[in-house]
Amino acid sequence: MSTKDYHNLPKFMQEISSQCRDHKKKYELYCSFHACPCCVTCITDKHKNVKKMKPLSDILKQVKSSASVQLFEKDLNDNKKYLDDLDSKQSKLKSKMDTLQQQLKTQANQMSQLQSEFSKMTIYATELQMYVGLREIEKTTSEAAKYLEDLKVEANWMKLT
Repeated sequence: MSTKDYHNLPKFMQEISSQCRDHKKKYELYCSFHACPCCVTCITDKHKNVKKMKPLSDILKQVKSSASVQLFEKDLNDNKKYLDDLDSKQSKLKSKMDTLQQQLKTQANQMSQLQSEFSKMTIYATELQMYVGLREIEKTTSEAAKYLEDLKVEANWMKLT
């Protein structure tokens, strides 16, 4: 492997050695039971009860074209698609939440204004003005209550999706 290719590898792969750390000998075998490469000394040391060892060269011949590599690549691509999908949904929800928050602020301002008008009405209005004013405020309050209930339903729906 060229130095340039070596430096293009991920950091954790640059630390992978072709020699056994325990015995300082070249890996030549593969233990299917422990799923790891072994040197000839490992057989008598850590893998003496393992019946079937395979030549490492046989395992390495097919590794890049193996189904597991293709499956892993598909899983990685699928995960990117899932992340993109979740990101898109999160953006839409954030937009809806921002709109909902703005609508709630508008309603709060209207309610505050109605309370102020009601207060002034009870102090300064004549009986006729009070009667007509109460009907108008009742109508506006009823519409606002329905609107707030609709917003509450929408907020609950957004929680579920």
